[in-house]
Amino acid sequence: MVVKGYVIGKSSTYDNKYLVRIPFFESPGIDCGTDSIFSSTYECAVCYNPGTFEGYKENDCVFVAFENNRRSLPVIIGKLYVRGLEDEPAAYQHNVDMEVTNKAVLPQNTLIGEVTADDLLKALRKIEYLEEEIDKLKARLGEH
Repeated sequence: MVVKGYVIGKSSTYDNKYLVRIPFFESPGIDCGTDSIFSSTYECAVCYNPGTFEGYKENDCVFVAFENNRRSLPVIIGKLYVRGLEDEPAAYQHNVDMEVTNKAVLPQNTLIGEVTADDLLKALRKIEYLEEEIDKLKARLGEH
């Protein structure tokens, strides 16, 4: 599901998250804060296009998707741009061409479960090193 929301501020706990109010989930006359499943305010991670990311400002209209359709995993996937406004930063570029590759690069502080992407890369390098050492030992044992 993709819904429209409005940035109400920056997250106080994470650099890459914003507080977003999503009117679609609002119940008339009920304000449940950010801790309830019935809340209309979410702390959303940001998914941004390659290139510069200047961040979002208060009252920016954004699109929010939910990973695996779970309301507990909101992600900002884009911003609604209004062409012709003078206050839009020059860093917001509308790319015409985009290269598709088999590589994905995550920021080092991206959390995957309880582990950062950087920690996973370090673990993979250790595994590759250990595999090389095992191959060397097998080669030595094969010589004797």
